[in-house]
Amino acid sequence: MDNDGSAEVVIGSNNYSFSGWTGITVFGHAGDGWMKSGSTWHTHDFAVTNIKSDGSVPTHPEPWWQTYNVYRARPAVDTAATDLQIQFTDVCYSGCEDDNAVQVAVQVSNIGGLEVPAGVPVSLYGNSGGTLTLIETRTLLDPVPAGRALAALEFVFDKAEVGTDGLIVRVDDDGTGFGPNVECNESNNEAYYNDTPCP
Repeated sequence: MDNDGSAEVVIGSNNYSFSGWTGITVFGHAGDGWMKSGSTWHTHDFAVTNIKSDGSVPTHPEPWWQTYNVYRARPAVDTAATDLQIQFTDVCYSGCEDDNAVQVAVQVSNIGGLEVPAGVPVSLYGNSGGTLTLIETRTLLDPVPAGRALAALEFVFDKAEVGTDGLIVRVDDDGTGFGPNVECNESNNEAYYNDTPCP
């Protein structure tokens, strides 16, 4: 109604049979605290992919349950987005000498509504008091489907590369702190590991 980023509820009514409201009534949150509703709701039997944000109707709409996982509802925006996450699944030290091998397994998942194409970079860092030293950058060879996790990605490196405060791994990071994908949440792309068996 007023494009303030907070949804309103609009009803039409008359008082032919009862006393009460007549005409158009709009309800909204006094502090603009309701979530954004998007710009279109064209029919009662609404499907978010059957109408575009400009009001035009697509010739071949995508199945709404595959794109947005909703039924007669809409996401807060008209475009589904990706949301990558990463976690450590296993860390194995072969010994505590600097040249002993450390094997790390991490898992990438996508909790967003769109598939992420293949080629996502994943970077592993040694962490020493917040100073990060790049150990290796790997590239995911497979796409990351919406709502799914990939098999583990493995890194093998010398124990000397582990930082004094352990390890940090970041998804969608090409080793410079940046990546090619635009996500709905960029703040959940890293994981920490500081449980080292070595002094």
